Amino acid sequence: MQLETRELGDVTVVTASGEITLAKEGDVALRDGIVALLNQGRRKLVLNLAGVTYVDSAGLGQLVQAQTKATGSGARMTVASPGARVLMLLKVAKLLPLFDIHESEAAAIEALNTTTMS
Repeated sequence: MQLETRELGDVTVVTASGEITLAKEGDVALRDGIVALLNQGRRKLVLNLAGVTYVDSAGLGQLVQAQTKATGSGARMTVASPGARVLMLLKVAKLLPLFDIHESEAAAIEALNTTTMS
């Protein structure tokens, strides 16, 4: 898995591509990337999953952990463009309610910019 990060004002967009799996260490890369951004004080994050082709149970766990860490540190993370497979996995695992999911990166950014953080 590869992560690309870019800043759009006060929003940080993290674009993931490839497989988020234990075997490819994508789970660790995702967690470490999100934690590093939180440690830098970033409080509005978009996780763009458009390029993610596969997520295993370890990767799913890391998605949940990334969301939990963001929320726990006072940040807000939205998820953009998850593919049908990722959505189905989240649905089957009954994890959809944990995530603020949007069909596009633009919609995810707009959601972050139009809601207030507590």
